[in-house]
Order: sequence, then C-alpha cells, then structure tokens
Amino acid sequence: AHRSVSELAGQLQSQQGKVDAARTRIERIENELSQLLETLDTSREQAREARAKLEDAVTLMGDLQGTREALENERRQLT
Repeated sequence: AHRSVSELAGQLQSQQGKVDAARTRIERIENELSQLLETLDTSREQAREARAKLEDAVTLMGDLQGTREALENERRQLT
C-alpha cells in the first residue's frame, strides 16, 4: 500500500508539472496575442493615414492637371 501511495504521489507531481507547464505556455501565448493585437491596431492606423494621404495626393494631382491644362490653353492663345 505504501508503494501505491508513493506511485500516486509521483503521478500527481508529474501531472502538476504538466499543468504548470501548460499554464506557463498559455500565459506566453496570451502575451504574444496581446502584442499581435497591438501591432494590428498600429498597422490599421498607419493604413488609415496612408489612405488619407493618398486621397489628398490624388486630389492635388487633379487640381494640378486642371491648372496645367489652363496654362497650356493660355500659352496656345499667346502664340
């Protein structure tokens, strides 16, 4: 009976070690997930800013195209 209790204690200790290792792994995964979510949020914000800059640039290009055409028409009239 003593040996059986000793074996059970060993098995319990082994299982406790596995549980502790699993908890540590879960904690590490949760930390990594948190970092990934933070990176995703930052990337989304950067993408929003880039889209806004692109829209501004496209608008400016349109304005400049109109100005260029007006200047070309003016030049043609002068020659």
